[in-house]
Amino acid sequence: MNLEHYLRDLELRFDAEQRLALEAETREAARAEYSRISLQERLAPLLGERVLLCAADGQHYHGQLAALGNGWLQVLGESYSAVVPAHSILWWESSEDVGRSDVRVGRYRMGFSVMLRAYSASRQVVTLSLYGTPGAQVAEMSGYIARVGADFLELLPVQPAGAELYGSSRASRRSVRIIPLGGIAAIVSSSAL
Repeated sequence: MNLEHYLRDLELRFDAEQRLALEAETREAARAEYSRISLQERLAPLLGERVLLCAADGQHYHGQLAALGNGWLQVLGESYSAVVPAHSILWWESSEDVGRSDVRVGRYRMGFSVMLRAYSASRQVVTLSLYGTPGAQVAEMSGYIARVGADFLELLPVQPAGAELYGSSRASRRSVRIIPLGGIAAIVSSSAL
C-alpha cells in the first residue's frame, strides 16, 4: 500500500468519525430542546383538530380542540363542550403526528380562572366533575358558577323540581357550594362559550 492511499484512507475515516460525532451532538441538542416544550405548547398545533382526551375523572372527551389557555383546554364534542384543566389531563390522542418544527413556544395568557369567569357571566348551567379519593366514585354536580376566587369557585346548584335543601325551613334559600379549583377534573356544558 502506498503512503498516499494510506493517508487518504485515514482522512476519510477521520471525516466519517467527525460527521458521526456531529450527528450525535445534533440529535442530543434536539432532544434537549424538545424537553423544554410544555404540554400547552405541544397541544397548540392541534387547535382545530379532533382529539380524544382522558381526564382525571375517567371520562373520555372526543371532539375538536377548540381553545387552549394557560392551564386549560376546551374540547367541543357533538353535544357538549368540555373545559379540562391541564393538571387533570391523563392522556390525549390525535390523528396528527405533529413534527417538532410545528411545536412553537408561546404564551397562553388566558388562565383557567378567566375561563371560569366567562362561564359565570354567561349564566350557563355547567356540570363539574370533581376528583374523588382513590377507589371512590368521581363526584359530579350541576349548577351556575356564581363567582370565581383566586383558587375556588362558588357554584349555585341546580335543584330538581320539588327538592328541598336542609329541610323545609331553608328550602326558599339557595345554597352555595365552594369548590377548590384544584379539585376540578372537567367542566362540561351543553354549548361552547
